[in-house]
Amino acid sequence: MISRKEKHRKKRYPSIIKLLMGFVTAIVLIGSSVTVSYADQSIESLLTNWFSTQKENSIDEIQQAIDKERVKQTTRLEKQLQQKIQQAEKNLEKFTEKEKKKRVTELQHYADQLINQMKIDESSQKKKIQQKLNEIVKEAKNTMQTVNTQDSTT
Repeated sequence: MISRKEKHRKKRYPSIIKLLMGFVTAIVLIGSSVTVSYADQSIESLLTNWFSTQKENSIDEIQQAIDKERVKQTTRLEKQLQQKIQQAEKNLEKFTEKEKKKRVTELQHYADQLINQMKIDESSQKKKIQQKLNEIVKEAKNTMQTVNTQDSTT
């Protein structure tokens, strides 16, 4: 039988191998994420490309945020506009009624003034009627006088 010491010694090598494999894998992963600048590539072009990509991403994010906010604010404006229009309509109706009553009252007062100031000149008509009545009375008296003189002669 194998002693306990020997048994554990044998297992020790596989764990070191596993540890080395882990380090190698970690190094490969880290190395693949790092880009290396070769002599034929300039660092300036790499930075320019990176900034360009970041700029485009930022612009897209800003544009999306602006579009989303524009939709919210447009909806808000439409609601507020509807409320303002309704309020304006109510105010206009009240104003119209008030002005209508004011104008009708003004016309009624003006008509009352005209009626009070109205004077019909009836004096000329009265004179004509008096003249006709005087003529009728005169004719009647003449007729009666003639009848009376004819009766007394007979």
